[in-house]
Amino acid sequence: MDPLQTALDLARKLPRCAGITADDLRPLSGVISLNNHVFRLQRGEDDYFLRVASEHGDSFGVRREEERAAMEAAAQRQVAPPLVLAEPGGHFVCRFIQGRHWTREDFARPGNAQRLGEFLRALHGVPFAAGGSILARIHRMAEYAAARGIPMPAELGRHLETARRIFEETGDGEASLNHHDLWSNNFLDDGKRLWAVDWEFSGVGNGLHDLNTLLISAEYPEGLRADFMRACGRDPRWVEERLARYQFIVHLFEGTWAAVQHGLRGSAEHGYEGMAKSHFGRLADF
Repeated sequence: MDPLQTALDLARKLPRCAGITADDLRPLSGVISLNNHVFRLQRGEDDYFLRVASEHGDSFGVRREEERAAMEAAAQRQVAPPLVLAEPGGHFVCRFIQGRHWTREDFARPGNAQRLGEFLRALHGVPFAAGGSILARIHRMAEYAAARGIPMPAELGRHLETARRIFEETGDGEASLNHHDLWSNNFLDDGKRLWAVDWEFSGVGNGLHDLNTLLISAEYPEGLRADFMRACGRDPRWVEERLARYQFIVHLFEGTWAAVQHGLRGSAEHGYEGMAKSHFGRLADF
């Protein structure tokens, strides 16, 4: 697959874009996309983000129909960019959001914990039942690794059972939309509102995955951490009892993902092997 040609074919399906050339498309600089190819197209007043999906999506348990359903649901609540065009294979076009990723200092700026909490509350307030359980994704990655001889911990079967038990015991019975990859590089601040991007791992969940990843990124002290949780609409005491246990699932997901990345690409550029060992090693703490 030629990503540029695929993006060009996709862009020409947009209104008033039939005559564009490859020179009109710009690969996005400063964007970390390990699994896909991303471009920007500006056409008059229209500004588009184009994503050409990698053929490796199945390797990471991605289901493009689930991703699209999540993006559409999130866009309706204005927590994801409006989707303009989507194809069954995972290629899509959405409105380009002129924003920036938060630094660690941004998390601590006055008012930002409140903004982040309200954003997450809106995201988790989206009813969703179209699949995409994080446990299902971990199982799919494990099955892919087993079929291709990618090394995994000998205790993986026990880890998967532990993850299932923890998920059931920490849940609140609510089925809502979850991003499942909500690190600081996967949301944008346009100066007025926050937008979540990169929805490949999104789906139904109990909210604790997103809470964990944001809290790890933010490194909030105790008081600000509690303020953030209240802004999310959560009782800090109720959540804290569950967050620490749920981290097992976060480490299992990240470790499995990194191990598959190492199997596909090696570790010379991004150190996936060391990342996998680090996350899997943390599972012994639980």
